[in-house]
Amino acid sequence: IDVDIIEEIARIYGYQRIAGRLPEGELPMTSPDPHLAWEEEIKVHLRDWGYTELYTYSMVSEERMDAFGQNKSKAYKITNPLSSEWTYMRPHLLMSVLEAVKTNLKTTKDMKVFELSMTYKYRAGDLPLETPTLIVVWTGHVFGEAKGLAEALFDIFGLDSQNLQNTDKQSLSMYNKNRLSLGEFGSVGELHAEFLATLDIRTPLTLLYINFGTLTAHAKSTKKYIPIPRYP
Repeated sequence: IDVDIIEEIARIYGYQRIAGRLPEGELPMTSPDPHLAWEEEIKVHLRDWGYTELYTYSMVSEERMDAFGQNKSKAYKITNPLSSEWTYMRPHLLMSVLEAVKTNLKTTKDMKVFELSMTYKYRAGDLPLETPTLIVVWTGHVFGEAKGLAEALFDIFGLDSQNLQNTDKQSLSMYNKNRLSLGEFGSVGELHAEFLATLDIRTPLTLLYINFGTLTAHAKSTKKYIPIPRYP
């Protein structure tokens, strides 16, 4: 682009021969990205509440795709992967998170971890649809704590979690009877032992899944004041 050519001309001419001059006019106006602002706030809250953040690769192996029953023809395959472990762009964040949990279970049995990152949905003949996703995983049967965290997150976004419960059976298939759908925003529940066994995980796990893009789209920045009950 033009600035690259200008930079080359200035370099050849000599930066030392160009007289310095302070910029004039008004400073450029910038507006923060609301999604990034929400992302930073939620990460700070989860950290302060005692959760450990995970950073996993955006790529997964072919074996991991098969274990989760993913259609590999509807996923992005890397032409020249650096490793057989990084062959496909992950269509679901849970694939990466559970792999990290499985690895860490070898050294610790008590975990409260989360990851807020992108997933890559296949679009024929086009670039992937990148969707920000939040997943929180606990070891053990802690459905009450997971549901409480979901309510706390909805409260931060100015949403009423009591109106988000429904019976979306498809999104709840990986959970046992302790489960709750949050509608278009996600789900929460204890993972089926049979499902975990297919991944060679023997420790009970509880999961909170949030479609972070949908959550930020419905966020209400103006808080609503709720007075203290007169008769507690």
